Amino acid sequence: MSMVLAEEVRRRVAQWCAAQVSGVERRHRQVGYTVRGEVVTIADRRAPRYPELSTSWTSEPLVQLRLEDPAAGRWVAYRPGAEEGTWEPAGRSGEDPVALLDDVLAATR
Repeated sequence: MSMVLAEEVRRRVAQWCAAQVSGVERRHRQVGYTVRGEVVTIADRRAPRYPELSTSWTSEPLVQLRLEDPAAGRWVAYRPGAEEGTWEPAGRSGEDPVALLDDVLAATR
């Protein structure tokens, strides 16, 4: 059964995304998120290199969090797989989605 993601989680993830990019850099780069049911996908978005060609921003997925156990509030992290559109376990889980984001991205840098 799919549940609606808590507004508190959305707010914290939005704040986390905004904090990843400095104000000066935001014209050219953003970190954003999408939500589908109990899955939060974080992506790095880049402005087009040649905006005069009216191309859209590119988006590269960074991490996906899945609420695996809603009763316990347990999140599991996934990273992009070798094949486009696939995900593989990142080997991390936790009850705080924002701390989990920090942990997963620190391990990949």
